[in-house]
Amino acid sequence: MAHIPRLYLNTKIKEHEELPLDVSDVHYLRTVLRLEVGATIKVFNGDDGEWDTTLQTLTKKSASVVPQKCLRQSEPKSGLHIFCAPIKKDRWSTAIEKASELGVETFTPLLTEFTDIPKVNQDKMIKQSIEATRQSEGLHVMDINKPISVSDIKPLIDKLDCTFIAAERQTAIPMKTALDQLSRPQSCAIIIGPEGGFSESDWASLMQIENIQPVHLGARILRTETAVISAATLWQSKH
Repeated sequence: MAHIPRLYLNTKIKEHEELPLDVSDVHYLRTVLRLEVGATIKVFNGDDGEWDTTLQTLTKKSASVVPQKCLRQSEPKSGLHIFCAPIKKDRWSTAIEKASELGVETFTPLLTEFTDIPKVNQDKMIKQSIEATRQSEGLHVMDINKPISVSDIKPLIDKLDCTFIAAERQTAIPMKTALDQLSRPQSCAIIIGPEGGFSESDWASLMQIENIQPVHLGARILRTETAVISAATLWQSKH
């Protein structure tokens, strides 16, 4: 069976309504895949699901598709929100990619006192999330937020059902146990600090926030990107 390309569209998808494609997709379809007008392409987004479309136009600078049939309806978002201290580039990319594949709803870089990487490329993170969602056949592209400090986190977690903080070096219960103790939580935040742990002042500030519960993600001390994968997998196993 011939490979059918799959593209993300950040626009409303309606049956038989012609839709322009992104410039980066034009190059992919024309130069990489060498498609021609009339080819079948799958498009998706979190609101409208996944659709079979027909390639309507294709030039050096533009392309458009016409949706023909809805293949999958939209699905609920995962409800998992990750707040994570940035790490070095390649491993940060792995964290974004795997969080996207595992259906994390939002990802927020968390700037702490011990954060070694004070700047992140939000546009690159968005592109990485789109690509990972495209390849893993997800529908919802993970929302990438701007970096925040520890003092900014409270309003973002106040309305969630639970908030956990990865605390491998402190006394804590397993995240699985913490989830088992809750009655079908629909939303959750997991806070993952810098390598080496939070400073005393950051930890004290977080522990003053009501309902933040320290947990551990396994018997070993995990690297940041592994902690992201572990937390997302544990949450996914409950839903």
